[in-house]
Amino acid sequence: MPRPRKPTALKELAGTLQPCRTNEREPRLQPGVPLPPPHASAMARKVWPGIAGMLEEMGVLTAADAPALEALCETYADLLRARHALDRGVSDGEDLIAAAGDLTYVTEGKNGKMLRARPEVAMVADADRRLCMWLARFGLTPADRSRVSAAASGEQEEDEYEGF
Repeated sequence: MPRPRKPTALKELAGTLQPCRTNEREPRLQPGVPLPPPHASAMARKVWPGIAGMLEEMGVLTAADAPALEALCETYADLLRARHALDRGVSDGEDLIAAAGDLTYVTEGKNGKMLRARPEVAMVADADRRLCMWLARFGLTPADRSRVSAAASGEQEEDEYEGF
C-alpha cells in the first residue's frame, strides 16, 4: 500500500513543494481553528484545544480539517480511556481477576491454569496504532516534524536565488 499524499501546506513547510507536481486548482483555504462538534465525546472536546492549538501554530489547520481533527481527538480520547481502564482492577464481584495495572490474568480451564491478556491491552494497542496514523497525517510525529522547517511567525525565508 503506498503512502498517503502529504498535504501541500506540509510540503511547503518542509521545503519539498515542487510546482510541477502541485495541483494548481487545489482549493486554498484560510487557516483557522474549527470548533469541536457537539456530538464529540467529552474527552475529545477536552483535548481539542491543545491539539488544535499545535496545528494552528504549525499553520496546517483549516476549517475543512474539522472531521480529521475530530478523528484525531476521538482516537486520542480512546487511548486515554483504554489506559484508564487498564489502570483499574477487574473483579467478578467476589474475586479479584486482575489487579490495577496488570496486563494479564489467570483463568482456570479443564487442562489447568491459563494466563490470558486483558482485553484492555488490545484496546490500548489498537488506539495507539490509530493515533500514530492520525498524528503522522497532521505532521505531529517526530519523524514528520524533522522534515518540516517552518520560518518563525512573521518572518519570510530568504531566497538565495532571488538575484538570478
